[in-house]
Parts: sequence; structure tokens; C-alpha cells
Amino acid sequence: MARDELISEKYEVIKQQDTQIKKLERRRHRRFKEGDKDFRNLFDRVEALKTNLKDAAEKEHDLQSYVRQLEDQIKNRDEEIKKLSDRNRKTKAKHKDMDRSRQTYVKELEDQIKNRDEEIEKLSDGNRALEAKVKETSDTEQE
Repeated sequence: MARDELISEKYEVIKQQDTQIKKLERRRHRRFKEGDKDFRNLFDRVEALKTNLKDAAEKEHDLQSYVRQLEDQIKNRDEEIKKLSDRNRKTKAKHKDMDRSRQTYVKELEDQIKNRDEEIEKLSDGNRALEAKVKETSDTEQE
């Protein structure tokens, strides 16, 4: 009997140890599952961050392209403004030259008119003198 008691005690100890081993295995399995969930969550987060980073890089590239496009437009407008300014400056210079030419021509015409007026005045004076002589001669002839 002592032997049966000893065996039963040892069996009881083995049973307790077996139960404890099963508890530890379940705890380990649960921790592994929780760790796996944590790892999966972390992995998903990393993947989401990668996607966000890729999207941000694409947006940055798009913005850089847009900025380059705007810079090109500004450059083209500046060149167009420069061309128009040059054309405007040349046109103003041309108009100024034409105005000077016109003023010179007007001055010449005014001088010609003045000279003609003087000639007409001289001729009129000469004509009056002749008319006076003719009248004088005709008056003397009538007498």
C-alpha cells in the first residue's frame, strides 16, 4: 500500500505538473497570438506609412512639376513683356522722329507761306503803286 500511495502521490504530482505545463503552453500560445496580432498591427501600420510616403512623394513630384510649369510660364511672360517693351520703345522713338519730321515740315510750310505772304504783299504794294499811276495817268488824260 505504501507503494500504491507513493505511486498515487507521484501520479498526483505528475498530474499537477502536466496541468501546470498545459497552463504555461496556453499562456505561451496566447502571448504568441497577442504578439502575432501586435506584429500584424505593426506590419499594417508600416505598410500604411509606406503607402502614405509613396503618395507624399508622388504629390511632391506633381507639385515640383507644377512649380516648374509656373516658372516656365513666368519666364515666357517676362520674355513677352521684354519684347513688347522693346517694340513699344522702338515705336515711341519712331513716333518721336515722325513728330520731329512733321514739325520741321510744318515749320517749312509756315516759312513758305510767310515768304509767299511777303511776296504777295510786295506784289500788292507794287500793284497799288501801278494802279495809282494808271489812275493818275487816266485822270490826267481825262482832263
